[in-house]
Amino acid sequence: MERHQADTAPKLSIIIPAYNVERFLDKCLESVVQQTYTDFEVLLINDGSTDSTLMMCREWGDRDPRIRLISQENKGLAETRNVGIRAARGTLLMFVDSDDYLEPHAAEILVHCLETEDADVAIGRFVSEDLQGRKDKHYAQLGNRVMTPAEAYLKVLFDREVKSFAWGKVYRRELFDEVTYPAGKLLEDYMTTYRLFAKARRVVTTRSLVYHYVQRPNSIMHEKLYSADRDMTFLGAVYARFVHARASGFLTPRQLALFRVKTERRLLRTYFTIARFGDSVAAKDSLRDVCRYMSDVSAREVNSGDLRRLWRWSRLRKVWLALFFWH
Repeated sequence: MERHQADTAPKLSIIIPAYNVERFLDKCLESVVQQTYTDFEVLLINDGSTDSTLMMCREWGDRDPRIRLISQENKGLAETRNVGIRAARGTLLMFVDSDDYLEPHAAEILVHCLETEDADVAIGRFVSEDLQGRKDKHYAQLGNRVMTPAEAYLKVLFDREVKSFAWGKVYRRELFDEVTYPAGKLLEDYMTTYRLFAKARRVVTTRSLVYHYVQRPNSIMHEKLYSADRDMTFLGAVYARFVHARASGFLTPRQLALFRVKTERRLLRTYFTIARFGDSVAAKDSLRDVCRYMSDVSAREVNSGDLRRLWRWSRLRKVWLALFFWH
């Protein structure tokens, strides 16, 4: 393990996992070290890279004393984020993916919003773009808003105007007490962010652009090699979110009814995808899991012969609930 450590503890710790990102790392780190907010450290974590990433990390660590380098055998993104959290000295945390980059005022805006509103999470606006910087997907996002835990939790559960991405946010570090990213799992932020929001006293959002989400075809989220694993993980994550929501006390009966239908549709859609494109083992395992999950979510016994019928019925229930019961 390698470290480059300054003398005094900063307010903000920026955690950047890096794995085989030699093409993108300079742009990412340039955007970080040039932040207008300066009271920060960078936890730059080389996660067993096999290209020139480690050499570049060392060069950046020598160049800027705020960068602390940690080099480790490959542990995956989730555990690498946990390593960063444990090593961080700041009272505030921020995550940046090493193939993305920040707006110059990103940290300043988010820290200011969090402190001004006495919030535990601050969220900025992001854009999704391709490797040439062209916007490639539109995401609905909130403007300037302060939310209660229940409001923020509901937003991230439905995964609409507030996304589960770890990045693009500043968190108070104590939110991660007893909450860690699931080691060895894909979709680690989808499995974690809602749990952090459940602990937050207040969540603030800003319409200010802070983050550039760069879509590259060979990333983990786009690599076809990972699709079966990702879909299997997604089944469990969707079910876990429902179980958490049901026990949270944040949702009204009407909200929980609509979230139940949304959960059922996510489970069924994902299973049908695995059954169509996955191998026989994945299809068999996912069928067993989806029937078990659907039985609990729907509060009735569900078997394989029910799935197509439930899919058709869930569409009608979704429309009905949205039109007549959603507030």
